[in-house]
Amino acid sequence: MPETATQVEALTPASIDAFMDVCRSSGCSPATIERYRRCMEQIYDLLPGDKAVRPGSLDKVRNNMLAKGCSPYTVNLMISVSTVWLDFIGHRELQASERVETRSTPHELTRREYIRLLQTAKVQGDERRYLLIKLFVLTDVTAQTLQNVTVEAVKTSQISMPNFFRDELLTYAHRNNILFGPAFLTRAGTPIMRTSVLKVIQRGCDEAIVPKEKVTPKCLNRLRETTRTAVENNLRLLVERYMENQILAEEAVYGWSN
Repeated sequence: MPETATQVEALTPASIDAFMDVCRSSGCSPATIERYRRCMEQIYDLLPGDKAVRPGSLDKVRNNMLAKGCSPYTVNLMISVSTVWLDFIGHRELQASERVETRSTPHELTRREYIRLLQTAKVQGDERRYLLIKLFVLTDVTAQTLQNVTVEAVKTSQISMPNFFRDELLTYAHRNNILFGPAFLTRAGTPIMRTSVLKVIQRGCDEAIVPKEKVTPKCLNRLRETTRTAVENNLRLLVERYMENQILAEEAVYGWSN
């Protein structure tokens, strides 16, 4: 039986670009747009030669990603992004049939634990540790790119971060007479090295009752991504409920039986 137009949708570089344009005009942050693009390009790479999305195609992509060792979080992110794209093109019926079940692992930091880390650093008067922990959760900065967090970069908004946190960083730098260069220094006044970051942010873990293996730049970065995904999923659910209520309200007035 030949496929109908509603059973197949080709994914092309042009359609990915168009999707990114819609995300941009909808107010998505540059970080979100970049994450969406990476997901869509990954789907494109894993689709067969004609790059057509048919019923079951995204299930195969999901299974392929799992077979390659991708984490459930990464796979579910792909499913979420692809569903947003399918909504955009009007082919929600082609979405993946189910998400991958995730379970909290010993190395997955929770937001409550994150708050306890901040509170402990604050009580102990360790502002540098407090800001470093926040930095890895609130921005895309990693241990490898920490050297790029300079006073100049923060001032000129070269690094995307919430304005309140930008003010916190600049206030900290000014108070510690860090007028230019790396914003995070050792007690000797030299730039904090990547190898020392772990030691710094893990201080106070015992007092905060948080296992040290959960407090790494990567785990803090992951907390930002899991929180963002949860928020985006909740927003999508709210939009769907709002649309359903609006349709029901219209039906109550303009329905055929009325």
